[in-house]
Amino acid sequence: MVSRRTIDDKFFAINAGRTNHNGIEVDLDYTFFETDKIKLISVISATKNDFKFKEFVDFDYDYSGNDLTGVPSEVINFGLDIIVDRGLYGNINFQEVARIPANDANTTFSDNYELLYSKIGFKNNFGKYLSYDLFFGMNNMLNTKYASQLQINARGFGSTAPRYFYPGLPFNVYVGININYNVF
Repeated sequence: MVSRRTIDDKFFAINAGRTNHNGIEVDLDYTFFETDKIKLISVISATKNDFKFKEFVDFDYDYSGNDLTGVPSEVINFGLDIIVDRGLYGNINFQEVARIPANDANTTFSDNYELLYSKIGFKNNFGKYLSYDLFFGMNNMLNTKYASQLQINARGFGSTAPRYFYPGLPFNVYVGININYNVF
């Protein structure tokens, strides 16, 4: 869908073409160590996208065959979870995201990036109805500079360049507690 503006400054959308969404996703969870006291679980997921404009003509511009705007060609996640019977748990997760086309012409792309996260916590119950979860975590442990949001087909105003990319958070830590009351 592309927008059009009428002479009296009203907007409407038209369908300018069609897309192909071919790809594959894989998600594997495997408990590779388990005893009465501890469990280690690995999680791997991967997505390979071949999303393209099958037909896309916008005025005099033909974007047919270009990569679909705003979609990475690959996303890979790997995680390791540990659960201890006394309520202690932890995990570490790694994510890799391929570059993303920011405009229909495929002339501007975000950079590919890698992120690393971790979290540890302790869960327990107070009696029959009350439970809690204390946790501490770290995000973007590699302090990667990346675009967490894209403005698709951004436009500049006046003499300014378009702003396609909005930065993701730098390395940060968090701490929290969840308290649950269950009546059932």
